Amino acid sequence: MEPAEWTEREFAKFRMLLAEDAVRSSEKVLAGLEFVLKRGWQFYYEKPREYGVAPKFDWSESHNVKAVSLHWPPPKGFSYSVNPPVITRGYIHSLIIPANLAVSERHAETEIQVHLEYTVCNEFCIVDEVRLSMPQFADVKIARRYAEKNRIMISFAGDEKPPAIPAASR
Repeated sequence: MEPAEWTEREFAKFRMLLAEDAVRSSEKVLAGLEFVLKRGWQFYYEKPREYGVAPKFDWSESHNVKAVSLHWPPPKGFSYSVNPPVITRGYIHSLIIPANLAVSERHAETEIQVHLEYTVCNEFCIVDEVRLSMPQFADVKIARRYAEKNRIMISFAGDEKPPAIPAASR
């Protein structure tokens, strides 16, 4: 059984991944936001260019989290054939956005929640929102296995730096 619950929509599914088996013992927590898009759908990058819509992340419902830093994987460019052509940046298929969370008090209870407002596009665009929270584990062994698997996936997702964009096309 998969410990992290997916939140599903008609065009995608979402979940939060944790790479820590015990959030209480760390000053920093490595997490990841995983999205799996259905065929033909696009999720926008944090800087999608002038015609895209950047997602908004609200972590304010988290407890004992003082700062969050997202590390976006390099996006793909998408061109729409209108006159003049429209170019945006984003993702298709699947995506993990690594997130480093700074904990306020190391041994205090920590709860991680994010409210995400986003736009996905196919032949048309849909504005939607989703709330994700950290998975809960009853078994420490399952938590450790899950954390190790996620640490590898999240680290791999954040390895690359976003490509440089020529000044003329900004």
